[in-house]
Amino acid sequence: MKKLFSILFLGLITITLAACNLQTTQASGKTYMVVDINPSIEFILDEEGNVESYNLLNEDAEIVYAAILEKDQDFLGLSGEAALELFLETAVELGYIDVTRDDNVVLITVVTEDEDEEENQRNRMVRHAEGYFVGHRIGAIVIDSGLTMEEFLEMAEEYDVSPGKLRIALSAVAEDDELTLEAALELSVRELMAIIQPAHRARVRAFVEEKVGERMAMAQALREEARERNQNHDNDSAHMSRAQIEARVRVRIGEALESNTNIDYRARIEARKQDILDDNTEDTNE
Repeated sequence: MKKLFSILFLGLITITLAACNLQTTQASGKTYMVVDINPSIEFILDEEGNVESYNLLNEDAEIVYAAILEKDQDFLGLSGEAALELFLETAVELGYIDVTRDDNVVLITVVTEDEDEEENQRNRMVRHAEGYFVGHRIGAIVIDSGLTMEEFLEMAEEYDVSPGKLRIALSAVAEDDELTLEAALELSVRELMAIIQPAHRARVRAFVEEKVGERMAMAQALREEARERNQNHDNDSAHMSRAQIEARVRVRIGEALESNTNIDYRARIEARKQDILDDNTEDTNE
């Protein structure tokens, strides 16, 4: 029950919309970041803001990662922004993000030791993802960590901690059967990351040894399925300047949020949250 409860908050809500200039800034400490589209992936960034380890949170993330390995690429050593973009780019390539829709949804969670730095990095990652979508004329919203989830906020208030600290503590508890939530909340973010990281490395090693061939075949099938749709989308926007693309995407998203299509966004967000809960419940029961 402890594990199940700690995992149930992995899908997180708060809508932020903006497309800004992209910047890379050095982090003052390690950073914990989760990107969820379905596929879902968890990163730990080092003090320089580069990927130190990562965890593939579901089968779809394994398929995306297999496609990345097939291209002789990897997340290790990339900046957080570059890793985020590589993940989004490959998700588009495989059709997990549908270039023909206006209601794609990406969830991003960022946690650091310092609250101001946490906010800066979270905003930077959200803007980077939004910039990617604008630059590729893809209708999508990027969702900040789930600080409007009522149960989550109530729990954070009960323990007198920030929602970000609670989020990573729950993740650490899910990795360590002997760690209680109360004990986890007494640890620093760096100490919590130290609990999570060995599991990252072990799982990636096991994936490469046992599953990568099967997942590459699945990635190839998905790529072929999405190829024509993606090619038509690229051809349609090839003649457009970035300013034209940005204006067009802003109009599309604006219209969607002001119309009944907004229901589609909300429905997809709620469906994605339920998928996360269902997936993690199944994992816990295995």
